[in-house]
Amino acid sequence: MDATHNLFRSLDVEWTRLGGTAAARAALARWATQEPVLADLDDPAAVVEVCRRHKDPERCNAVVGALLRLADDDLAARTLLQALLPGLLTRAARGTWLARPTSQCSTLWDGPEELGQELVAELWQRIRTLAGTSPRFPACALVEGAWRRVRQRSETARARCTVPLSEVGPAASEARPGRSTAEALTVCLVDAVRRQRLGPTQAGLVYTTRVLGHPTSVLVGPFGPDRQAVRARRARVERKLAAG
Repeated sequence: MDATHNLFRSLDVEWTRLGGTAAARAALARWATQEPVLADLDDPAAVVEVCRRHKDPERCNAVVGALLRLADDDLAARTLLQALLPGLLTRAARGTWLARPTSQCSTLWDGPEELGQELVAELWQRIRTLAGTSPRFPACALVEGAWRRVRQRSETARARCTVPLSEVGPAASEARPGRSTAEALTVCLVDAVRRQRLGPTQAGLVYTTRVLGHPTSVLVGPFGPDRQAVRARRARVERKLAAG
């Protein structure tokens, strides 16, 4: 994860040279004529600090929304990117598994640094695409949207992988050559239930999220109080499945 942190640090270093310049202050004065919520701030660096402080979520949301409406302006878009980097960094830290190859499939990215670059590029693209719009929760629309796009690309690539017969596990005799990762996982889950290594409910948790592709949020309640608990329970089931 160090490389990804280095990427975000480099953006922070760039911002220290940019956010408080005379040109940046002049740009903020122009923006404030269109977006009064920015009028009491000195420069774009102060705008970023307001967004990151989280002491007043309502104002933070309003400032992010104002920046997005102004994001056809290059500096406004860069200010918005800088304001959202902490949320993106959190996503990158939680998503390092996307940059790890599995026994069945390689990864789209050669390590966390490339994954971090992909997330930044996707966030920038979403800022430009949504510039001038007013989503209700703009930070969520941008950061979560960027994360979903990157994750979907990874999951699509992994779904296209094929699994060698020798790696399918106890159900290898039932598998056919060229079986996709999703199909092979289904065979393994059915076999695990039949052999009573997993219960039907445990297998259903993995099948619903890994094969059908439903988000863990749809299983909140029956499988845990929140998505983190559902993911933790799924991880335990998957370790049990892998142990054979």
